[in-house]
Amino acid sequence: MWPLVLVMLTLPGLPAPGPIHRQHVSEGGWTLSTSRNAFTGRLACGLSGRAMQVEGGALVLAFPKAVDTSQAWLRIGSEPASPWRRLIPELRQMGVRLRFDDLDNPSRGRVPVPLRLVIDETTLSVAPDERRSPRRFVVAGLRDALERANAQGCAFPIPGASPAPDTSD
Repeated sequence: MWPLVLVMLTLPGLPAPGPIHRQHVSEGGWTLSTSRNAFTGRLACGLSGRAMQVEGGALVLAFPKAVDTSQAWLRIGSEPASPWRRLIPELRQMGVRLRFDDLDNPSRGRVPVPLRLVIDETTLSVAPDERRSPRRFVVAGLRDALERANAQGCAFPIPGASPAPDTSD
């Protein structure tokens, strides 16, 4: 059976999978990572900052995976700190993944925040719970990074902007 498979893979005229072209561009504290499949033309994009990543319509702040952030407190800009859990209904509606299959720590150190709340901010702070010290996240330049990514063919949602055209076929 195996020799037959190997012969089939080497027959002329069979399409070979196309190479994946990867690129990483960093600017203003944000890194855009793109992967384009040369065969299908599909583009996959990721936008990240230090311990942060854009996922759908949210900015996911990352603590070590062992840190339970399910009782986190969040301060955006100079606003008073408030429980992160107040954002759960909006995040669920957006389809953001909130829990993992870890009964001891379902948050796995993640704190997602809707982009609309942080897109024009400079910093935000998160304390994993009321007893722990907050960690400061620099989010300055997020709107510009999202706009640069979308100019490269990505389709990140930008709150307050017209929706990006659907380029998937």
